[in-house]
Amino acid sequence: MEEILYSLTMSTEVNNSSLAISKEIRREVIKFVNQHEIAHLGSCLSVVDILTVLFFKILRNYEPNNYSIKSDQLILSKGHAAVSLYLCLLKKGFIKKSDLDRFGMSGSIYEEHPNPNIPTVLSATGSLGHGLAFANGLALANKSSGNLKSRIYVLMSDGECNEGTVWESAIFSSSKNLSQITVLIDHNKFQATGPISDTLGKLSLSKMFEAMGWETFEIDGHDMNMIESLLSSNISSSKPIAIICHTIKGKGVSFMENNNNWHYKAPNNSEMEIALKELL
Repeated sequence: MEEILYSLTMSTEVNNSSLAISKEIRREVIKFVNQHEIAHLGSCLSVVDILTVLFFKILRNYEPNNYSIKSDQLILSKGHAAVSLYLCLLKKGFIKKSDLDRFGMSGSIYEEHPNPNIPTVLSATGSLGHGLAFANGLALANKSSGNLKSRIYVLMSDGECNEGTVWESAIFSSSKNLSQITVLIDHNKFQATGPISDTLGKLSLSKMFEAMGWETFEIDGHDMNMIESLLSSNISSSKPIAIICHTIKGKGVSFMENNNNWHYKAPNNSEMEIALKELL
């Protein structure tokens, strides 16, 4: 296991294009949650930097004109961060704004959790704990078909790791040497009702995955250079990989950061304007 924080020889300057994209997505997330008066804003904000790197730097053959089942795949196991996923898909051109604007309306496939009818969404993840199990099946299918180059990325929450299915799936991944799988855990230290530490005490998710036979790393989940360098480093491992991304719930807006009230709360117009000014 690598000690926190993973380090490579890398530029100390944040990639300007990635930073601009992440700020844009955060602003759009806040406006979207305000407009539709929906929940999970804090959880959406904590994953933006991870999703930005995956969508715009890492995922291969992941454009509307070349995406297929043989492409790299992303499974948003923490489905309650769906708004951030939708806005990445919109920016990449997979979905239309006119369709996304119908969010929550009768007949719309855009809901508070991902719907498999949405382009690139392979699994419904409204019920937590099942994204890794789905990834296992996909990785096995890839191996049997000879598709050994595609990687499968699973973005999970730390609270989701309360689910027993996560650890059953982790054992299976290791036992079958499913090295195509990379799990990224949004470790923002909160779940719906409070701090993770109040639920299960002090956990070391990296040690838990390591005990299941995984290669593990811990990184700053908001350092996009670090995320990109690790994911693009062609880690030589016969094991599945778990990356514990230390993040801040509500990242980017001072009065939302580490404030778990924003798990279920949507900003009113004045709160939205303050938040947007902070993200200029």
